[in-house]
Amino acid sequence: MTYTDLVGRLGEWQFARFGRYFPALTVLLPIVLGLIVWTAAAKILRVLAERRSGTRSALGKRRILLVDATRLLFILAAVAGLLTLAVFTHYLQLPDNRGKLQLVSLKTASAGDLREGPVKLIDAPGIGPVSRYADGLIFTQRTSFFMPVGAASTAREGVSGAEKPFNLFVEVAPSSDDISDDALARLVSVKSAEHRGLLRAGALPAEIVAMYRGAGYPVDTSSSVLFLSPASANFRVLLYMCETLAFGLIALLFGLILNRSKRRADRAEAVGSSA
Repeated sequence: MTYTDLVGRLGEWQFARFGRYFPALTVLLPIVLGLIVWTAAAKILRVLAERRSGTRSALGKRRILLVDATRLLFILAAVAGLLTLAVFTHYLQLPDNRGKLQLVSLKTASAGDLREGPVKLIDAPGIGPVSRYADGLIFTQRTSFFMPVGAASTAREGVSGAEKPFNLFVEVAPSSDDISDDALARLVSVKSAEHRGLLRAGALPAEIVAMYRGAGYPVDTSSSVLFLSPASANFRVLLYMCETLAFGLIALLFGLILNRSKRRADRAEAVGSSA
């Protein structure tokens, strides 16, 4: 089970269309789209309120509009809460570092032979370029580096459509603050590399898949990833959970504010009708 949110889809589209990723634009675009949808929904609710109110006073029309808007926000908050609960349940079921360490040589095994959990790969040199991927929220940013690995005999000197797709990646950490293209290329040149971490099946971000394919490298969409740590492996799932939780809390907050305004409108209408 994997999660690809709207931001992830937009990033994948940017890689495929422009060959690069624009983080600020990717974050702002869903916000702008959300404001447009909210404005359109508010206008629709206003029209419906006017039709339902008939000859009622302006105060009565405003109350109907508040009722509809409050109901919509509470529904959105409930849906977001259910999504958050579903993601949290999935998070609890994810494999972790507990269990016996698998020692696997890619000279005699393939990605399909690996089980999720703690894994140590030997004879696993890089067979393609290292990719970098920035992900996170406004206040939490994280840059990851992924490299396709395989047996030395499968190392690619060029790019060919007939080549076997990349299906196993490892998360790598540069040994210094130098993350230039030359420094990342040196990681691939290590022919007797060993990698240890937490293996997750089908965990390669869709944006990374699109980036490699855009550069002419075939990549399996269900590629496994050997992450450096459980925290790194869980980052995207926790990020998605934070996104749905934040959306739900914002919808709930505005729903409570409108519900309070509705109560004020009820009291004002009651006073007006008794006068």
